[in-house]
Amino acid sequence: MTKSHNAAGTPAAVTPYVSASQIGLLIEVAVLAIQDSQQQAKIKIARWTYLDALNDFEAQHGRIEGRLDPRNPDHADILAATEKQYAASEREKRIAYNLRRRLQTACRKAARVNATGVCATDRSPS
Repeated sequence: MTKSHNAAGTPAAVTPYVSASQIGLLIEVAVLAIQDSQQQAKIKIARWTYLDALNDFEAQHGRIEGRLDPRNPDHADILAATEKQYAASEREKRIAYNLRRRLQTACRKAARVNATGVCATDRSPS
């Protein structure tokens, strides 16, 4: 039973029923959104680490001209020296992509269950 008036005597809005499963889905979306935000920060840190490694190599061995090309033998040394940092950066991006995909799936499921648009995560990974 819902009250038609609140304590002040004015008409009260009817609160829609929210099931425990709906709340669970919304909590799952919130957790994934927080993880997504944290993962975006990890991507930036990994990218900065990679760029620092490139800059350190260039500071020690001279500037590399042009874009890095794995087919160019002149770039083999810098690519070998920064291989770990590059792999870490790519790994963080893969993790972010998968996390964003799970977030989008959870949002679609919550929207379907709740029959409302819970969140919009149709943006591309940063």
